[in-house]
Amino acid sequence: MALEATHIRFALDVRDEFGIADVSRYLSGAIYPDSRYLTRVSRDLTHPKDFGSIPLPKDDDFRKGWETHLIYDLIQGDVFAERTGKKDMVFGDEEWRVRTVFKVVQNGLDLAALDMSAVPGCLNVILTPFGESEEAVRTYFRSVSEFFEAGWTGIDEMPVFRAALSSDSDGTVRNILEDLAERYSDILGDAEAMDWLAGVYDETLRRYRAISV
Repeated sequence: MALEATHIRFALDVRDEFGIADVSRYLSGAIYPDSRYLTRVSRDLTHPKDFGSIPLPKDDDFRKGWETHLIYDLIQGDVFAERTGKKDMVFGDEEWRVRTVFKVVQNGLDLAALDMSAVPGCLNVILTPFGESEEAVRTYFRSVSEFFEAGWTGIDEMPVFRAALSSDSDGTVRNILEDLAERYSDILGDAEAMDWLAGVYDETLRRYRAISV
């Protein structure tokens, strides 16, 4: 429900609440769930509704980062649903495209808000809890580090979309990304939408803190 910079920003903002000892392990866990785009592990496994099914000890900092990813996705999903009036979506449908453009814009805003000096070197703890390819996870983490080092350069350069394109045998993903690029350009010119998106992160963080007290 969110992209790389947003997940890293949230993880860093709430790390004190999680009592983190190993920041590298924690941030690696925060981006791990979306490695599924390369490993092809089921989303039901990487994004479980029951956090108790995460196959790592509760005090593991990688697991804590993983949990921040799931928490943010769930809360932001509600924020987006209030905007669009819809909760359900499937890959490629209208609701998915609208929300994906929201995520792309927010990712850029969150990237600009982050101190990126230490992040790329932190994404180096490779775990394969579901027996997936270690090299595929490593490749995904490397693409995220490259994204942070280079800055956002276009929708098809973002790690999750690069991963999706790697298995785009019939051009479906490429066609979707071209549509998303047009929508992205349009929303940048929509002052009301951009004003709302500028507040999405803070609203999501506020809701998290309201329920975690």
